[in-house]
Amino acid sequence: MIKITAITTQNFKGIKDLKVDADGRDVAIFGANATGKSTISDAVSWLFTGKDAQGRADFALMPLDKNNSPISGLETVVEIDLSHNDKNITLKKLCRAKKAGGLITEHWIDGVPKKATEFKAFIDSIIGNEETYRILSDSTHFATMPWQLRRESLIDIAGEVSDDAVIAADEDLAHVYDFVGDKKLDDSMAILKSRLKELKKEVESIPARVAELEVQVEDIPAEPDGKELDRLKSKLEQANAAMDGIRNNEDTAKLRQELSELNAKIAERNSQAHTATLSSRGPIIDKIKSLQTDSMHLDRHISDLAGRIEADQKRNDIATEAMAKLRDNYIGEQASKPPDDSSCHACGQPLPQDQIQAALDRFHQGKAEKLKRINTEGKTLKAGVDARTKDILATQGKIKDARGRLKDVTAELAELEKSLEATPSPKPTPELKALEQEKARIEGMISAGKNGTAIREQTARENLEEIEGQLLAWKQQKAEFDAATKTRSRIAELLAQEKTLNAELEQVERKLYLLDKFTTQKVKLLEDRINGMFAFGQFKMFKTLVNGSIQPCCDVLCEGVPYEKGLNTAARVNVGLDIIQVLGNHFGLRVPVWVDNAESVNEFHKIDAQILYLTVTDDPELVVCKLS
Repeated sequence: MIKITAITTQNFKGIKDLKVDADGRDVAIFGANATGKSTISDAVSWLFTGKDAQGRADFALMPLDKNNSPISGLETVVEIDLSHNDKNITLKKLCRAKKAGGLITEHWIDGVPKKATEFKAFIDSIIGNEETYRILSDSTHFATMPWQLRRESLIDIAGEVSDDAVIAADEDLAHVYDFVGDKKLDDSMAILKSRLKELKKEVESIPARVAELEVQVEDIPAEPDGKELDRLKSKLEQANAAMDGIRNNEDTAKLRQELSELNAKIAERNSQAHTATLSSRGPIIDKIKSLQTDSMHLDRHISDLAGRIEADQKRNDIATEAMAKLRDNYIGEQASKPPDDSSCHACGQPLPQDQIQAALDRFHQGKAEKLKRINTEGKTLKAGVDARTKDILATQGKIKDARGRLKDVTAELAELEKSLEATPSPKPTPELKALEQEKARIEGMISAGKNGTAIREQTARENLEEIEGQLLAWKQQKAEFDAATKTRSRIAELLAQEKTLNAELEQVERKLYLLDKFTTQKVKLLEDRINGMFAFGQFKMFKTLVNGSIQPCCDVLCEGVPYEKGLNTAARVNVGLDIIQVLGNHFGLRVPVWVDNAESVNEFHKIDAQILYLTVTDDPELVVCKLS
């Protein structure tokens, strides 16, 4: 354990000379604002870490002249007497300005000069590293550091909760590994949720599909008799034979034979004429089709290029407007002036020159960064406009070339169409005319021969059509019956599928329930293990999102109130002390603890460490009291 017995400073920040006698006890340091309470903690932090209590290495630790430069000839000294494991140690650190510029820092341990590396190695040996010192010396540091680092530290202290521990808390959760296997729990959860969504969608669709099919099988007739089909076929065969008998007398059959031979000759002559025509017109037609395809492709290509130009032009218009806004922002930022920060906004007292200069430096740095960012964005936009403008010009050239090719194709197409029109169509030959005349004569004779048998043929035809109608009706009834049978089979398949899907849905929901229960149990065990180490504060290690998933976090709480939102100063201080007590046990290390705003706390959480309370009062000068 480390305890401070005395602190001595000379020319440190705004305090010329200061001595604090602590004798290893808790100390209360009283004073109004700007009397130097925080300066004492900065001095101790600078000796231990080379930085102030806020972790800043570039703070102004030496008195400054009117040019905000360290005053030449003055030495800044911080000396601390402390007790480390019942052994007294004196540490001293001195800083002075060089005439040529820059600073010189010297170090002593128990009056013996030491190199900077030796001094740091000794400091690290008694306080750990810089981050450990800040965690154990500042009551607010751990609670305000990034949550990821807090979480990592707490899990390192408490240890991860093993899956065996989760299963031990609830034996039902052992079944999780029956279906998770080698996959991660999160991956299994994602897979099951995706499958659950698919199953619900499929199950919900089945009733509507069944209802639609059931409508199709309403009012379907019974299966027709197969013997009736045989009877109708027999009647149809007899009716066709009767019709053939009427039509096929000897003279009519001979005339029909001649007519058939004439039709074959006419078809042959027409085919020969058509082939001759194709031999002269075919190449022209093929070329026209090829050019029409080329014309269509060129039209589409020109349209695509024009669309590309239009899109690039719109993007250029947007970028040009954005550059104009950036130009206005640049001019406005250039004209901005630093605010008047020469006095404290709370009390109205003049601020130290180093704080004024620091505020001015921050303003100019921020202004330069904004101007640089605006300039960079403008250059990026300008480069994009230039590149797209170049592409637009190139694309316009491509459109011009394509239109030239289209013009040539159109002209060639027009010439070929004229050539096709000029090609003569085939004319009937004398032989073909004679064949057509003979055909007309024979058809006339057949027609005249039919007149005598028209009544008998009409009667036979009506009988034949009636039988064919009955046969068609039988086939339609059979088709409807077969379709209905197939539909009923499909309905049965869907109902069976619904049953299977519901069974799988139940299994998936059961698995998701177990996974969710497993994760929740693991979260609870981890939080219980961590929070069981603390007496005052608690930590929320996970949060539940709107979709039900669990996300890691590390929120600091006190009686359910978040540290960063709504927690009063007293509770924050005691939460910080509780954290220091637990982490000090883990590190096996105790260092003096600084508590700011101590005036807001009526009762402090007890810890095994020396505490230095910084308390705001109306005292115009610092008052130091050793506590029993």
